[in-house]
Amino acid sequence: MYTVYILQSFKDKTCYIGYTSKLVEERLKEHNAGKNQYTKGHKPYKILKTEEVKTLKEAQEKEKNYKETKQTKRVIEMMGSPDSSRD
Repeated sequence: MYTVYILQSFKDKTCYIGYTSKLVEERLKEHNAGKNQYTKGHKPYKILKTEEVKTLKEAQEKEKNYKETKQTKRVIEMMGSPDSSRD
């Protein structure tokens, strides 16, 4: 099982889209600890939205499609129901 996720920076409201096989909360801790080159300059982050998928290939495809969209609001709509959103 994989999770595609959107993080939003508290600092400057930028968003980051990624996927993980870990718990999303663990991945969030890594981003907030500065372990990712892109996100370390924008930390701290919060989880904005998550979506679970079954395969690595599906996670990679969804991440790519969401990143190509470049509009966070539209990506959130594409990810589905509010049941999978986080505050």
